Amino acid sequence: MNAIRTLKDSDFEGYRLAHRAMSREMDAVARMIGALAPGDRVRPRRLREWLQFLERTLHHHHVAEDRWFFPALEKKDPGFAGFRQELDAEHAVLEPLLRRTMEGLRALTQAEGQAWDTTRAQTQADAESFSRLLTEHLTNEEKVVVERSLQHLRPVDIETFNRKAWAGIPVGDLRTVLPWLLDTCEPEERARMVSKLTLGNRILYTLAWGPRFSRMRSGL
Repeated sequence: MNAIRTLKDSDFEGYRLAHRAMSREMDAVARMIGALAPGDRVRPRRLREWLQFLERTLHHHHVAEDRWFFPALEKKDPGFAGFRQELDAEHAVLEPLLRRTMEGLRALTQAEGQAWDTTRAQTQADAESFSRLLTEHLTNEEKVVVERSLQHLRPVDIETFNRKAWAGIPVGDLRTVLPWLLDTCEPEERARMVSKLTLGNRILYTLAWGPRFSRMRSGL
C-alpha cells in the first residue's frame, strides 16, 4: 500500500516564484522611472502599458488566493481568518499607490518642462513606496501561508490551487506571464520549471513566447 505523500516546502516553488517576480518587477519599474530622460514621453507610455499587465497579474494572483487557496486553508485552520483580514487591509493600501503610479506615467506622456520633472519625481516616489510595501506584504504573506499550509493542507490542495490559478489567467496574458515568471529564474531553476510544462507549452515558450517576451523587455 502506497504511503500518502505529505506536503513539502518544495511544493510552494511556483508560489514563491510568482511573489519573487512581482517584487523584482516593481523594483525594476521604480528604477526605470528614475532613469527616464527629461521630457521623455515614449518610455512612460511603455512603462504604463507594462504596469497594466502587472496590475492584471497581481489582481489575478490575489483573486486566485481568495477563491481557492485561502478558503481551503481557513477551513482547516480557522485561526488563519485573522491573518486574512491583515492581508486585505494591506491590499487596501497597495492598490491606490499602484493607481497613482500609473496615473503619473500617463501624465508624463503629456507634461512639459518643470511639470514633467515634478511629475516624474512624484511618480518615482509612488512606485518606490508601492515596491517596498508590496515586497513586505508578499514576504509576510508567504511566511505565514507556507508555514500554516505545511501544518494543515495536503499536496492535492496546492495542486488544485495551482491548476485553477493557471486556468484562470486570461488567454491574452498567458503568453506573457509564463516567460515573465521564467525570466526570474536562475538557469538550473528555469530548466527544471520548463521541464514541468506540457509539451505544447514548452514548444510555445521556446519558439514564440520566450522570444516575444525578450523583444518586449528590450522595449522597456
